[in-house]
Amino acid sequence: MSESSFGGGSGSLKEENDEEYDENVEEIDTADCSQRLTRILIQFGLSLFVLGCMAGALVWSFNNGEKGTDNGGKHENHRDASVNFTIFVDQWAMAGTCTVTTKSPDGPNNKENSQEYESFWYQDDKHKRIVHRIDDKHTLYVRENFTFNVEQEEIDGEVQHCAYEGNLGYDLYIERSGLTNLIKHYSDIEKTKNHAQVYVYEGDPSKVSLLNYGDAVAFLITAYADSSSGALLGWETYFESDGTDNHLYMAAYWYDEMSLSTPDETVFSIPKECQTIFQMQSPSFGDFSSIQWKEPSLSSLHTNRLHPRKKHRSHGAKWRTKQEEKKRKTKHRTHHRQYYGN
Repeated sequence: MSESSFGGGSGSLKEENDEEYDENVEEIDTADCSQRLTRILIQFGLSLFVLGCMAGALVWSFNNGEKGTDNGGKHENHRDASVNFTIFVDQWAMAGTCTVTTKSPDGPNNKENSQEYESFWYQDDKHKRIVHRIDDKHTLYVRENFTFNVEQEEIDGEVQHCAYEGNLGYDLYIERSGLTNLIKHYSDIEKTKNHAQVYVYEGDPSKVSLLNYGDAVAFLITAYADSSSGALLGWETYFESDGTDNHLYMAAYWYDEMSLSTPDETVFSIPKECQTIFQMQSPSFGDFSSIQWKEPSLSSLHTNRLHPRKKHRSHGAKWRTKQEEKKRKTKHRTHHRQYYGN
């Protein structure tokens, strides 16, 4: 083989290899790469923007639900009562009811006898204070470390007696009402007897020890939380039978206009009649010079008593017509405005 032939063959092979190499190599367009990078950065930026909006909406929703809204110039809290419901909040209702039901021993002829009275509930959780009308005669002025049990005349509300309860404070009163730890056994919204949409919770009956019900033993506590505002609308406490006639069967409190807001300061003023006993007891529990005392002449305006109605009925039956209920609430609000000025 001649040298020229060898050289020519070598050149042809090199050209073939170069062509194969060129076919396997992809040329990169610098402009196209820049456009792809720009698109990626834009998509990434949009993703961050969307995530930021979602996070902001979540934070706003949480704050709005916990801190509440302004209703007619009055700051009213709203909260989700579907989980972890608690009554340790500021809330108040000036027009509610207390229903006490007695029952004859179980048998074919057992009957229920119910009495209903006006009630109110003012709670300042920050300062650990409660004012609670518990029955037809008694109002409790609960403070952090003590309570005054005020007995008032049935007709005009004049103070007849003031008892000092040195061992009953704010936290213990709620506990003895069975409302400290509430558990929800129902996932759906339930309807109550007056058609309010509520979440139903159960309290702890083993803790119940109430001043006005003696040694009655509770076996069930049912509490109702407003599904819209998260306020406590009421609770029912059921008691075991002691085998006697007309034993205590149920005590229920209901406040269909409970507001999740801070009550007016004046509602926590303690009747002047309690001042003497307070001064006698005060050395034992410290200086409470900041307590406001309510003048006797104004006490009657605070507790316009609703005369009880006695009826034999089945549990859950209604007593009042809509006109009677409207008239009752209007009258109570009028007295409230005369005394408190709001």
